[in-house]
Amino acid sequence: MKKLILGFLLVSALGSLSCCKESSKIPAPAVTSVPLIFPKVSADVEKSYFNTTRAAASIANLARLPDPTRPVFEFSFDIQDQRDVKIRAVEVYKSFQRGINIGPRVLQGSYSTFPAKVSLNSQEALTGLQRLFFATGEALPSLRNLLGATPTSPNEVLTGDLIVFTFEYVLEDGSRVILTPLSDVKLAGGATAKVISGTQINPPYALYAKFTVL
Repeated sequence: MKKLILGFLLVSALGSLSCCKESSKIPAPAVTSVPLIFPKVSADVEKSYFNTTRAAASIANLARLPDPTRPVFEFSFDIQDQRDVKIRAVEVYKSFQRGINIGPRVLQGSYSTFPAKVSLNSQEALTGLQRLFFATGEALPSLRNLLGATPTSPNEVLTGDLIVFTFEYVLEDGSRVILTPLSDVKLAGGATAKVISGTQINPPYALYAKFTVL
């Protein structure tokens, strides 16, 4: 499929991104208006973050807590005026961030009806995610799963950790709009991990689900 990689010029008056088409044959680049997404966290305070204690608890220990349920995080998003492009679907991705280190992204879901609502508990949010960590004596990071390996193993989340939700577009003609290009991070042992980069990994374009205790 044809890929469009945006340079990201925000035109606040239009509420859209502008990108240059590679097929333009005139001296001045052809400008395509691409709708913006501004995700909104749930107005329900209880669903606006992940409670660290309940998210980190092992399956065995969760039942012993005063509230033996996993926390739920909800957000919604809509697309702005589709003047130059028609969007077939919006893909939502998730990545785990601790400090400045962001792990590989994972597809959370594809949405074709707008406005769209995303609701998931912490266990669902952590499924498939890995974090970057530096083992003692290693100059390069390794990857570590976040979900506990056994029913008695806690999930590896701390207060202050984030799940970063980002977005990409699939257009009606089958092409894609890449809002968050992937960068290679070298790992210990010679492998590489692909992580999100660019300005659109930050709010208000991306959405942060924070692990905290209120």
